[in-house]
Amino acid sequence: MFFRKKKTDSGYISPLPNILCCRAMKLHQTDEMFKNAGVWARTTLFATISLTARRYPACFADLPKISFQFSEKKAAQPGYFTIFCEQGWLPREDYQISSAGVNQHHHVIRLLNQDAGSVKCALSDEEFAARLEKLRKSFYHLQAPADLCDRPFFLFALQVTSDLNLKRSGLELASIAGQKNAASIIKRKLSEMMFEASPNARILFLQHPAGGPDEPPIEWCGKHEFVPNTRKLRALDLASSPNCMGVITINSNTINEAMLFSLPVFQLGNFLTGGFPNPFFPYTLGEFLADPHRCLAISQPKNYLGTILENQWSAEQLKNPATLRSLIQQELFRAGI
Repeated sequence: MFFRKKKTDSGYISPLPNILCCRAMKLHQTDEMFKNAGVWARTTLFATISLTARRYPACFADLPKISFQFSEKKAAQPGYFTIFCEQGWLPREDYQISSAGVNQHHHVIRLLNQDAGSVKCALSDEEFAARLEKLRKSFYHLQAPADLCDRPFFLFALQVTSDLNLKRSGLELASIAGQKNAASIIKRKLSEMMFEASPNARILFLQHPAGGPDEPPIEWCGKHEFVPNTRKLRALDLASSPNCMGVITINSNTINEAMLFSLPVFQLGNFLTGGFPNPFFPYTLGEFLADPHRCLAISQPKNYLGTILENQWSAEQLKNPATLRSLIQQELFRAGI
């Protein structure tokens, strides 16, 4: 066994007396991990941390009690210094790890919300281009459906109402998330918002993969169309079309993936930066829908993406005990411990 259970079917793994992995995996998830990418990612992370800690116990013996916890949806473990983990931004197979929290709480927020002039990508142009090319190649077999992409459009990648990022978006829409028929209400309000900003824009609203099949239909404004997840389309399938004018989200990771392919983007809510306009993306929704290519020209995607790439961890890195210890020590220092 590569990890030792603290409690039967508890989801807690304790490879060393002072190292704890919370919400790692329950027994009933062993089948699910082969079907669900999120479960697989969480299992891979905690298995890697556990193996590293057990193989090199001397590297961690002098540390205080540390808890690695996936997401912030559960309370932190009392008596432990908690380091939060989530799937990465680019690529999703990497991990964002921070004692401050995930996404809007991650320490990368402080870096990206400085004056834009002081945020610089440490990678050379050649290194940055190579990293992006490798990431682009990880999106296999992109196919734009002819029936939807036969004329110019903007893509709006929708979220589910239970999404933690939506609740932290800073938008008034977030207060609707817990209401009855919230998904329909939010979709209608988003359609109205887009129509008010640009009545003639054609916008495809792509349902989130986790969206339910029983969401009541709504009346869309203007030239807006709904693309259900039953079409089995990825956001980048649609965005790969030459007719895609740009990608819009509230605060979805789709925005980062779109930037890989040099697409104009617009973010409504707070995510890793504040909602647009901001120093990296200094334009309004109306300006974006009117002239997305100008907005792309005045944005700073390299410094934004470079900062993200420099603040993630891969499972391969975490196999190295010195790297794992360094990560823990960085978070202890960040917290003033």
